[in-house]
Amino acid sequence: MSTRTFTALAAVTALALGGLLAGAAPASAAERSAPEVRPAGTPNCDAGDVCFWVDADYEGPRGRFSGANPDWTQFSQPACSFFRPNWNDCASSVVNRGRNCTVHLYENANYLGQRLSIKRGEKFPDLSDQNFNDMASSNNWC
Repeated sequence: MSTRTFTALAAVTALALGGLLAGAAPASAAERSAPEVRPAGTPNCDAGDVCFWVDADYEGPRGRFSGANPDWTQFSQPACSFFRPNWNDCASSVVNRGRNCTVHLYENANYLGQRLSIKRGEKFPDLSDQNFNDMASSNNWC
């Protein structure tokens, strides 16, 4: 390689590295912005319903009921399980938008087992905090 070619190559490399280093310089305090904070999911639930989601923070597919339901296996939800594609043992967040009373979620079908009572207007973005994640199998009101 000739001296002229080597010198030209060295100059181009230095310019390229200088540009990269200049671009990597930290921004001034005035140019920095706060990190983007993603708010927790926002529940979308019609008045009169209890709504529940496959995932915490009101994420994933949503289900909703307005009446008493003794067996959640009757309600299809493919995102819940390949072997049992229904809402049984699938809810991870919940909102009670009922018209005038508390909704009760039950661990087992036919309103049996452990119960989680959710007052009208109350919401739980993560049922793990209530020790009830993926446990609901039936519901009734008041």
